[in-house]
Amino acid sequence: MDPINPDADSASLLGQVIAGRYRVLELLGEGGMGAIFVAEHLGLHKRVALKMVRAKHAGNEAAAARFAREAMVTAAIDHPNVISALDYGPLEDGGAFLAMQLVEGGTLTRLLGKEGTLAWPRAAALGAQVADAVMAAGKHGIVHRDLKPDNLLIQCNEDGSDLVKVLDFGIAKFSRDSLAPPAVQEAQRVTQTGMVVGTPGYMSPEQALGEPTDHRADLYSLGVLLWECIVGRRLWAGSSVKGIVRKQLKETPPRVLQYANDPTIPEPLDELIAMLTAREAEQRPSDIQAVRDLLRDMAESARACPSLPAPSIASLAARLETLRSDCPDGEKPVTTPSGVPQATPMTGGSDARSKRPQRARLAARASLFAVSVAAGLGFGLIGRTPDMSAAATDMEDQAEATQPVHTPLSAPAVGPTGLPRALEPQLATLVHAEGRTQRVAAAEALLSHMPVDQVPKYARLVAHLQLADTCPSKHKVVTSLAQLEDPRALPALVMMSQRGKSGCGPKNRDCLQCMREELDATITQLESKQRPRGPS
Repeated sequence: MDPINPDADSASLLGQVIAGRYRVLELLGEGGMGAIFVAEHLGLHKRVALKMVRAKHAGNEAAAARFAREAMVTAAIDHPNVISALDYGPLEDGGAFLAMQLVEGGTLTRLLGKEGTLAWPRAAALGAQVADAVMAAGKHGIVHRDLKPDNLLIQCNEDGSDLVKVLDFGIAKFSRDSLAPPAVQEAQRVTQTGMVVGTPGYMSPEQALGEPTDHRADLYSLGVLLWECIVGRRLWAGSSVKGIVRKQLKETPPRVLQYANDPTIPEPLDELIAMLTAREAEQRPSDIQAVRDLLRDMAESARACPSLPAPSIASLAARLETLRSDCPDGEKPVTTPSGVPQATPMTGGSDARSKRPQRARLAARASLFAVSVAAGLGFGLIGRTPDMSAAATDMEDQAEATQPVHTPLSAPAVGPTGLPRALEPQLATLVHAEGRTQRVAAAEALLSHMPVDQVPKYARLVAHLQLADTCPSKHKVVTSLAQLEDPRALPALVMMSQRGKSGCGPKNRDCLQCMREELDATITQLESKQRPRGPS
């Protein structure tokens, strides 16, 4: 075939043969660096997921090294819960491709968007499989460093159970450079000390500070994932990268039992998630297999009896205490009567006592705090609305005189709402979902998206309106929407108005009575402004 035009639109590759053996069948997703397709191996007649990086990015040292790392690290791990790498090589235009196992399923992001929350036994079963993948990677000295809902594919087995596939090892790191193949050693060299790569809210505090990481960083991400699956919203959310990371560094994660609307959640699961999300790596378990087995046994026990009997809970609690013994004596998390884990008072030297204040100073004084919100292409293998979040960099000067610099590496396709097309389902959920939990999760997803300027102001205000919990705060947002005069906010305001009129509480009162007049006036105002809009 003729060489690929490096400026060609991804859709124009449909039907073409790549690398002499892969016929492109279908476009699955597209980002600033390239695209991912369904393709067929001509010799084996096997369908694969074909990830392709454009030539201009393959020529970039960091991007090329990251892509090579993803290919080699994925190929190194042969495990049922890790996506399989099948082939890798250069393209005629100077780009590169990676052929991977094609999974018939969607991401955990999509599953949570549809379900809102997962029953705790299902979440525990999913978590056990993620832990199994972390353990398999650890046997090769590999730390994933970017476990998040977008990087977990959920495939339905014939018996109806879930099969998890972990993908995107683009920012994975070998715990020791000597363990890595030469090409991966080069990729790790490209990620310089002080440059933090990961996803805010899911990466561990030590990773956010640019400190050395091991498998306990992945266990932290696992704990965050479990919390989100069971509670139905993100554990750490905010309107900026810096704000999210500061919360992780300063705040104690709230307990699942305090936020989840499920009285059947066993206390050992709540305790385990608290241990996994501990701020200090030393407070987290080091035995991945024990974590996996505990989660797996919880899920299997719940199949026989959703509300676990006292003997089962006692047995799980005993095993949890054994797992807790992995933590050094001075760093064991204990539970206070209020249910919030605290650090046991230190009896050692002053170095140990000053560990947290030193972390706070490091966080405030980081001379280079850079976070890649989405590594590589930033989308899953399956899904027509993948997360196309662009990579972002947030820099904080030691003197705190320099304002944060937010530099998107690529701009995703924009839909008629003015949002990146990948975020449009979140807006639709925010506007139309009947369940408040789903609307809240969608609002938090919009507000935590990076770069911030990819989410139009009207959409951010609508998200803030969903999260507002007092009349003054709602008044403030509605006033801002009226001043903005953007008719695209109308559907959300109208739906909110209708839901409010349906009444809430024991007396079936109007939920929006305190601001009904202002809300209706704003709707009327925006209706008068409504007109056909061009692309945002």
